[in-house]
Amino acid sequence: MTLNIKSDENIKLAQYCIKKEKYLNAAISRIYYAVFQKIKYFLIIKNFDYTAFKIKLSRPNEKDYSHGTLQHAIIECITLNQKSINQNSLYLLNNIDYIYKKRRDADYEEQLFEKKTAEKLFKEANVILKILDDIIIKGKWNDWKKFSIDLWKN
Repeated sequence: MTLNIKSDENIKLAQYCIKKEKYLNAAISRIYYAVFQKIKYFLIIKNFDYTAFKIKLSRPNEKDYSHGTLQHAIIECITLNQKSINQNSLYLLNNIDYIYKKRRDADYEEQLFEKKTAEKLFKEANVILKILDDIIIKGKWNDWKKFSIDLWKN
């Protein structure tokens, strides 16, 4: 099973949990891992040089594809491979750490998340996944402004 398929499976599971209004903390964890797996898949198929990237970050001993470097790696990879960068899409990719923080809270803190939070994270993750899928499948960077406008309401 490829990371791309695992990513799709995790986002579908998160959607199911949100729809049923059950296991919302697990849904948030699955949302993050769907994004994580899609990014890792993207970096691998783009032959991203993680070793050189870690050296550039002054973190040569960091594990490849670590949670702490992943957001920076995807932005670096896309920046190096795209002729133009849509600022709305870049803004959304910059929110990967926010999803990661919520995943840590869902997994390790005693708080229970509400459906509204899970839905918001799900929307954001879906836009990020769509951005990456479009680059993987179509090789292009679309204008995601229309998708990101509603994301931050409420």
